[in-house]
Order: sequence, then C-alpha cells, then structure tokens
Amino acid sequence: MNAWDSYPFSAHILQHFLLALVIPPLLLFVAPPFDLGSFNKLERVLGQPPVSWLLGVGAMFVWHVPAFFNAALANNGLHIFQQLSFLIGGAIFWWPILGPLPDRHLSALAAVTYLFSACVCCSLLGAFLTFGPSGLYAVNLHPHGANHWAIDPRSDQQLGGLLMWVPGCFVYLSGILWTVSRWYAAERTA
Repeated sequence: MNAWDSYPFSAHILQHFLLALVIPPLLLFVAPPFDLGSFNKLERVLGQPPVSWLLGVGAMFVWHVPAFFNAALANNGLHIFQQLSFLIGGAIFWWPILGPLPDRHLSALAAVTYLFSACVCCSLLGAFLTFGPSGLYAVNLHPHGANHWAIDPRSDQQLGGLLMWVPGCFVYLSGILWTVSRWYAAERTA
C-alpha cells in the first residue's frame, strides 16, 4: 500500500494535469534562450515534433492504462517515475512550441495542428473516463479514504475524466490562441 492510493482518482488526474500540461509550459515560457551545449544532439531528437508529441501524449495514455496506473499506486518508486514522466514528457511535448530556442519553434500552422491533435487525444481519453465503465482503477475499487473524501467511485472517475477533458482542452486551446496571436502580430509588423 502506498500513501497515494488513499486519494481519490480525480485528485490523481488533477496532479497529472498540473505536471504535464500546466507546469512545463509555464517553465518553458519564462526560460531565457540558452545554449544547450552537450544536450544539443538530444534536443535535435526529442525536439522533433513527432517524437515530442508521442512522448507527451503517449505518457498520458500509457499511465492511464488501468494496469500501469494501479501498479504506480502500489509501488512508491514507480509512482515517482510516473510523476517524473508526466513532468519531463510535458516539457518535451511543449518544447517545439515554447522552448527557449525560437528558431526551433513550429510554424503557426504546424503548432496549431500539433496542439489540436493533442487536444483531440486528451478529449478522447477524458470522454472515455467520464462515460466509460467504472471500476477500472484500484483506487476506486478499494478507496481507503472513501468516508474522508465523500465521493462515490463512479462520480470520482467521472470527475477525473472531466478534469482531463475540459481543463486539458482549455490548456491546448490557450496554446493555439497564443500561437495564432503571435503569428498575427508577426504578420502585421512584416
């Protein structure tokens, strides 16, 4: 048993949302341009949009497979790895949009496509969790803190799905709007 399995599923989703979709873009947005030095070769691989997209979106899908999610709750080391993969995968995902190397950013159309496709995937996963079968996750099958949290397992899973679906899409939509406004401003000054 792990201390994290006493929290409701929706709290885990909120944590994953913050680690993958909120913290990385904020950190990258404020990062000054810098020389990657010995990491330049790694950046050339991980900064490729197909790779960065798969790592960011893939982490979200893989860790929400019930067997992997449940295993992470049962093992502290695996849980820490899960959290780090959301944070690092999120940073890699946002790199082609907000990374500190402006010359490596995606064009406006490519960035909108990149973000929109991720939004669709996040929406599909969120919709599945919201409307899919309940009881997929051990945290809902044997909630240790059920009386403390006062939320039934079905509602908890639905809330988790909605948290992934609605705020997740809002983050992607915000990235799309920022990209379009940046493109529009550049066009006006050109």
